[in-house]
Amino acid sequence: MQSPPIKLLTQELLDEVATNSRHNPRQRQNYNFHDLSEKVQRFVNVLQPGTYVRPHRHLRPDGVNGFEFFVVIQGELGMIIFNENGQILRSLRLSAAGPTRAVEIWEAEFKKSFS
Repeated sequence: MQSPPIKLLTQELLDEVATNSRHNPRQRQNYNFHDLSEKVQRFVNVLQPGTYVRPHRHLRPDGVNGFEFFVVIQGELGMIIFNENGQILRSLRLSAAGPTRAVEIWEAEFKKSFS
């Protein structure tokens, strides 16, 4: 059995994805490390200043838990976490040079906050 290839996140890759994101009308671009057939998604999302990611949530079947993990490796971003009714639960600033660089949000814990 062949082992999976080693995949590196290099500055060169980040620069390439950043260039693509600047040409994208949404001002952001993903680079997937996962194959579409895999259950776990692993990707880099390069966001340009001024881009906006609409609030969304990933619905999973009952009994299936999931999480989102965000790490800022360059620059910074603001994140707002809402409940189902649109009320703000938490507001965060993630920054590569700041005190908070990553956040992990588990779906089960998130559900508890508005159940």
